[in-house]
Amino acid sequence: MRSLSALAAGLVLACLQAGALHAQPTGSNRLYHGSSTQLYLERPSLADWSAAANYTWSATSGGGVWEITALGGGLYRLDSGGKALTRDGTADWSVVKTAAYSGWSTQKWSIIANGDGSWRIENSGKALTGNSGSGSSVMIATYSGWTTQKWHAFTENKTGWPAGNWKWVYRNVGLSSLLLIDKSDTLVINSTIQGVANSPGVTKALAVSGASNVYIKWTDILDVTADRGLVILNSSNVTVDDCLLSNHVRPSAVHSSFLLIDSSPNVTIRATTVQNCDGNGILTAGATATNLLVDGCTITNTGRVPYSASAPFHSIYSKAPDVTYTNNTITDSLDGSAISMRSTGTLTGNQLSSAKHSLIAYWPDASAGASAALVVTGNVFEQDNYDYTGGTSKAALVGLNDNGNPNGIAGAYFQTYRIENNQMRTGTGCASADALVTANWPVGSPGFGDVRATGNTLTDQRAVKTYFGNASRFAATTPNTLQ
Repeated sequence: MRSLSALAAGLVLACLQAGALHAQPTGSNRLYHGSSTQLYLERPSLADWSAAANYTWSATSGGGVWEITALGGGLYRLDSGGKALTRDGTADWSVVKTAAYSGWSTQKWSIIANGDGSWRIENSGKALTGNSGSGSSVMIATYSGWTTQKWHAFTENKTGWPAGNWKWVYRNVGLSSLLLIDKSDTLVINSTIQGVANSPGVTKALAVSGASNVYIKWTDILDVTADRGLVILNSSNVTVDDCLLSNHVRPSAVHSSFLLIDSSPNVTIRATTVQNCDGNGILTAGATATNLLVDGCTITNTGRVPYSASAPFHSIYSKAPDVTYTNNTITDSLDGSAISMRSTGTLTGNQLSSAKHSLIAYWPDASAGASAALVVTGNVFEQDNYDYTGGTSKAALVGLNDNGNPNGIAGAYFQTYRIENNQMRTGTGCASADALVTANWPVGSPGFGDVRATGNTLTDQRAVKTYFGNASRFAATTPNTLQ
């Protein structure tokens, strides 16, 4: 039998817990009304005097995280994205607005427990009143106990959130339609976009367009039959972190890519998997797409449905200047190369295997970047007898090519090419006579003045070993370890 002192202590603890349960919410919270259909309080715009609205969870406009701050005297301010909830009018059914906090009485709200786990939020005796329709304005009205006046709060769990002042937040959102990110300072986290198909005006599943400071984390883009899965266009400072892009079925007439980065500087793709796609895995393009980093990603099983022999699909099709591809694992490039380089950049620490064409192929048909160099260093290359529809893979691990610059890119040619300190192996099953590192450019080409392949370990397990193709066109092919 418990002692009286233990019972007393238990009662005290129970009272403290009960008090804590009924404490007014503060800090980062989501606010919603309704039971079977929950509608969340949102700030759809950053403009002062924009109407507040309520949305279903998956129809969110990307706001909805409210910072609730006690002001003393039982009053609170509610801010989302730096804008405060503001009463605009005293009459019933006046629409509630958001505006920069100025300490007005119209921005100071009381939060009162209803005794059923919900709260009423009031200003000057009028209760914050939601609407029954998703996307509809939130108003004030005399409190009558309606479900639209009973607000529930839950603390937003920010564990794992990247640092930043996020004005727009999509978390745990599930969509089967386009998610368009066209506002700066946006976080997309723990969300899923699945089953998006082409429709009028919709050719991708998730688009970042004209925005800056966007972070996409722990988000899946699945089973896409639109032209592209994720598009980053005319944006800057975008990070895609630990996401999954899986199963892209391309429309038959489209030279598609699961992930497209175009004309967008300072983009990072990190620890992300791109797999099982009919077209290109990743396509990078645009002369302004500088400081682009793909780091620690896995790209596999791309180019499942070829487009044409003259326009194959690659795991990475790289036309942006001065890119960095590092520590990636790229395998099963069914139609083209693991990385098809068309401009300058640095490729380091990658594991590359099993491609139909050269694991790394260079062609001069996109403008060179400021570095005027292509550096391939510290990578591991593995090319065996790789089966694909129509034959076996080429043996070349790195191919530097010039087809006469048919696209007329005047700034495409540059002078510095470094293939250094790589581990490179071609297996016994490669029937192709290609050299492991080959120079496929005509004598007198303006673009290949200083090509050096040094410090590599080249292992050719075929009966007839061929390490360098057109070796006289290299400025240096020693020292290397040949075995």
